[in-house]
Amino acid sequence: GNPLTLNRTDRVWAPKATFEYFWNDDVLTYFSWSRGIKPGGFSLLTSGAFGLDANLDGEFDEIEFEPERLDVWEVGYKTVLAAGRVRVNGSFFYQDFKDKQISVQRVTGSTVGIVVENISGSEVRGMETELAWQINDNWETLLGYTLLSSEFTDYTIITQSANDIARINAGKPSENCSELAFVPGSDTNTGCVMSFNGNALEFAPRNAVLLNLSYTNNLFDTGMEWYGETNYRFQDSRFVESTNETELKAYSLTDVRFGILADRWDVQLFINNVFDDDTVATAGPTPGIPTGSFGFGLASPPFPPGVNAGPKLPSDLFINMPNPRIVGISGKLRFGG
Repeated sequence: GNPLTLNRTDRVWAPKATFEYFWNDDVLTYFSWSRGIKPGGFSLLTSGAFGLDANLDGEFDEIEFEPERLDVWEVGYKTVLAAGRVRVNGSFFYQDFKDKQISVQRVTGSTVGIVVENISGSEVRGMETELAWQINDNWETLLGYTLLSSEFTDYTIITQSANDIARINAGKPSENCSELAFVPGSDTNTGCVMSFNGNALEFAPRNAVLLNLSYTNNLFDTGMEWYGETNYRFQDSRFVESTNETELKAYSLTDVRFGILADRWDVQLFINNVFDDDTVATAGPTPGIPTGSFGFGLASPPFPPGVNAGPKLPSDLFINMPNPRIVGISGKLRFGG
């Protein structure tokens, strides 16, 4: 057949405004507002089930989606204390999504397919804080903490899919097919009105922690330095899909570094994932379910440790396991100068 070209033009305005106030040379507070835009487009990859024009009306609105808009408000502070040895930064923020782009399963004509659609509203509230402390000439530490609260505030679908209904109900047992409405684009077919409102956004851990502790000192009288460093990361549990039926458990990883620094070379001994933690760090749903993504390494129930699948309809996932404990040596050699 003849090739088909689809075109759309998005003209966007993404402003940012920041107001700062210096209380003195060491304390700054600020307020900022910014707008981000994700362009619209066409759901080409996953629309093959029903084609580009399922209702044969000459329009391709079945697969077209609009831009996503994100407004971010932030209030924060930056401070330098103890003659520059301590730095404390923090912020409180609110993120408001409009027309957020979500992959959904939709009946078009008489065929089911996955397309990107815009939902009306979702939001994220949170805070971040960071403490950096130069304890003395040798010891330095950095501590970071993030707290998030995310929620779909205006996300309702009309679906004829029993899979949709079961999965939404698995993550939100109070949601069931108690209300019917005409499916968009049809005045004869009805579907269940199902709400995601109150569900958390995907991959939004409530708590996250970063801790770094380092030590540096002279290597006797050689003119070289040696150092040791420990890095610890924690991430709270988080949902894989907007249905909130599959949850990845909290995990933590610890890395350690020891090294020697010279003028023209350095060498480092590293141990990644010191405690050989095997909790699943990232995962995603397979094609054919809402928020579907294509990936390799598919896993079916029973899942490995760290994955709480939906109680009524465990779904296939693609799962990225963390690397096992890795011990290695790396080095650099510098020339010239």
